[in-house]
Formats: sequence, structure tokens, C-alpha cells
Amino acid sequence: MSDIALFYDPKRGSADVTVASGDLASDLGFETAVMLSLFTDRRADDTRGWWGDSVASVAGDLHGSRLWLLSREKDQPRVLRQAEEYTREALAWMVEDQVAARIDVVAESVPAASQSELLLSVVIQRPDGTSASYRYAYNWESQAARRA
Repeated sequence: MSDIALFYDPKRGSADVTVASGDLASDLGFETAVMLSLFTDRRADDTRGWWGDSVASVAGDLHGSRLWLLSREKDQPRVLRQAEEYTREALAWMVEDQVAARIDVVAESVPAASQSELLLSVVIQRPDGTSASYRYAYNWESQAARRA
């Protein structure tokens, strides 16, 4: 089964659907699911986040990530470990739903124009032994992400 594909536009700094062959383009892989899981705001302590999390049909079933909580943090090793934890938390549903066997995450700080960016490297091991790799740069200041 496929999902409607999201395509990232680096000029606009956002993702959107597109049409291919007269129909909405589809994503047979994980990229759209990963983008939605990482770059939508998970509800945290009854503040900010997707409103649907407050009325989830399964108690505790939350969508998105808590990466947004790091926007005011300084670039420190502790914050990178927290980003890795938030990323694993956001993608844990993939292992729970058995579409992934394992998810590996590495967060790094890389220099950017005005300050550093958070570089997230995600490797998803599928149950059949194949893997998919994704890299996203997350700008702390603007809270915008892009495919790296």
C-alpha cells in the first residue's frame, strides 16, 4: 500500500503534495511517513502540538515529534542526545506496527549561516533486512527542516 507523497521544496522550506500522471503522486517507501513523524509538533504537557492528540482513539497515541521543544536550547552534546531521543520516540510507531525492525538515529551539529543546524541521520531497517536512509537538516532558529 502506498501513501500520498510529500515533496520537500527547499526554496519555500516546506513540503506539499504534487500531481504525477494526472493523479496525486504516491510514496511506496517511508519518506512521507518519516517527514510527518519528525516535523509535525507532538503534543507535550497539554501545550502546543497536533489537536488530534488530545482526542486520540487509543490512549497515549501521539503523532509528530517533540523536536520543537529544543528550539530555545543551546547547541550542546546533551541537546543532541535529546534530539536523538525525540527522533526515536517519533518513529517508534514504525517498530510497534512492524513496518520496521529497527531504527538508528544520529544527531549532529553542523555549521550554518547564522548558527548551527541539527543534522538528523535516520536509518530504518525493514523486517526483510533492507534499509532506507534519510538525512534532514533542522535549523534551530527558524524551526525549518530540509532534506540534507
